[in-house]
Amino acid sequence: ALSDVEAKLAHAARQQSSLLDNLEERVNRVGNEIVMTSGMLRNATKVGIEAVYNGREDDFHKDLARTIREAKGTVRILGISLADVCGFWGGKSIIHEEVEARMKSPDVIDKFQILFANPDGNGLRTRAKYEHPGMEFLETRAYRQTFLKIAETLVIAQDAIEKQKASIHLYDDTPLCFLVITEERLFVEHYHFASRGGQNLIMSIKGKTGLFRLYEDHFDALWKDSKTPECDKYAVLNNHSRSSLNEVN
Repeated sequence: ALSDVEAKLAHAARQQSSLLDNLEERVNRVGNEIVMTSGMLRNATKVGIEAVYNGREDDFHKDLARTIREAKGTVRILGISLADVCGFWGGKSIIHEEVEARMKSPDVIDKFQILFANPDGNGLRTRAKYEHPGMEFLETRAYRQTFLKIAETLVIAQDAIEKQKASIHLYDDTPLCFLVITEERLFVEHYHFASRGGQNLIMSIKGKTGLFRLYEDHFDALWKDSKTPECDKYAVLNNHSRSSLNEVN
């Protein structure tokens, strides 16, 4: 009987030792994960990154719409067709609503600087080559949607443009990022040639940081070298054009 008790005690001791080893391993693993995560968060916070979004998800749309609504001064916007922000005959979102409301605001400081990719520029041709391999440029979504979104925005922003509350420009360089800048923060998504825009991570970066100023300089460089669209060229937004837009959206 004594030997049975000793055997049971030895078995229990082995089980306890195994459980402690497993617990120690799990604690160490969780501790390493906490250290790694805190390190990433610390470094992100240090350079001014406030949030990271997994593409253009609902949280991103809500945060961007709120940021535009609460913005003071000029909102600067850069991209390709800017379909998620400007022009909405292909579908109106909360971001479109905030942009339109800001354009109609009586406050003279509620301004926009908006940079579209130039449909006639070599940069958009380069983008379309990778996004729509083998297609004729004028038939690509990159060209058609960008052209029509410019035309839409010129109509929607007509009063704001006349009141000098909105400026629409076109840039020729290859599109590098989607960018929205306010005084408090910016949102940026970098483009790549693996897929269409909207399929990469998006960062929110706090204002008045070195990283924020870097993207401000990027926007300002393109703005300085940009040009205003020929309004007559884009005055084609009839019912046929709107129907065509719905097909490509």
